[in-house]
Amino acid sequence: MAIAASPPPAQHHNSGSGGGEHYHHHHQLSTPATVTNFDSTIKAINEYLARWNGLRAIPQCWKALQYVLCSSFYPKCEDDGGADSPKIFLPTYDMCRAIRLPCRLVEAHFHWPEWLHCENQSLFSQKSSHCFNEYKEMKLNSMATPPTTPTITTTTTSGGVVEQAVLFRCSPPLVNTDDRGLWYPGIDGCALRCDGHPLYGEAADSRLVRTTVTYGSLLGLLVTAAGVATFYIDLNRGTRYPSRCVFYVSLCTLLSYLGWTVQQLFRRTEFTCREDNTMRVGKGGNATCFASFALIYYFSLAAMFWLVVFAYGCTVVYGPKTSSGRKPSEKLYESKNVFHFIAWFIPFIFTLIIIWLEEIDGDALFGICFVGFAKPNYFIVFVIVPVTFNLVLYTVFMTKALVGLWTCLSISAEKVSVLYSVL
Repeated sequence: MAIAASPPPAQHHNSGSGGGEHYHHHHQLSTPATVTNFDSTIKAINEYLARWNGLRAIPQCWKALQYVLCSSFYPKCEDDGGADSPKIFLPTYDMCRAIRLPCRLVEAHFHWPEWLHCENQSLFSQKSSHCFNEYKEMKLNSMATPPTTPTITTTTTSGGVVEQAVLFRCSPPLVNTDDRGLWYPGIDGCALRCDGHPLYGEAADSRLVRTTVTYGSLLGLLVTAAGVATFYIDLNRGTRYPSRCVFYVSLCTLLSYLGWTVQQLFRRTEFTCREDNTMRVGKGGNATCFASFALIYYFSLAAMFWLVVFAYGCTVVYGPKTSSGRKPSEKLYESKNVFHFIAWFIPFIFTLIIIWLEEIDGDALFGICFVGFAKPNYFIVFVIVPVTFNLVLYTVFMTKALVGLWTCLSISAEKVSVLYSVL
């Protein structure tokens, strides 16, 4: 992208203060030499303006800048026969300031030419703010609504050939979007595309990841389904705690894998991407995206809580015995309502909070909707923190249970040794 450093020599005709200024330069075009100079001036101006074409890839910048460029080099001339005619309309100081924000990429990596400095009073006069200026009104109206698709103008030449000129279009891998929250930093009006995201690497790498996700989710679905089915072989033993916890872990994992396989029923880009081929971020998700998120997040978190309950149950079974004389399984059964409240209600609250915050994002590579794809902070709060908390509790309880089990095995071994010596 080339940024023009200085205007062509013909730019001197734009001197004035900007509102409606008298035009005192009368060009005589009666001689061939003058006509030739005029044509060369127009050619030089067009060549200079063409050097700004790289900014067409920043739609919001180009939308504001094009009025400043056109009104500077091709200002509107008006001659109504009055005492103050003829006069020209030049860009205003407000118009110059308006391009700074959407075109901040120019200031960050290049520099504005001297004639385009807003302090240039000969072109961008602040006195003109009190005058009516058609360019100013045009700029304000055009900037009210951001573009959603590239604007294409069609012209027909004298030979009948149709030519199309794209006024603005984001350069790949960016696409046009009107969602300000998705705009790529410094490139207003453009966002990273959803399908074929550049961070996913080469196309072959993306296909490998998608194939792995597809077959991995199907395999996990079959394995967990078989695990759930085994509990129905011995219903009597499967209803006892902590064995019952393993059943709930398997069931939750099965439903979580079901959320991963949603992409097998629909095209993954249909529910992970928006219509403008940008990532589905936050609000605006469809029912399929919501179903994928709910199945994966809620049941994955519930499975983690049931693992903690299972570890706690093992601690009760293999830990120190109480003097009440009750069986550990009976003690656990009496606490089953507490276990169900913890394992089902807490993940439900987390899920409702994410839905209320509208932080469900789509990912076309993995073919799922989840939390924290666009904002990692939410992933840390709603995924990393609860998972870490559960893993710590699981490790503490299981360590305590293994110590108790090792103690039981040691005592049993001593009893067997004594019995063998007596016999």
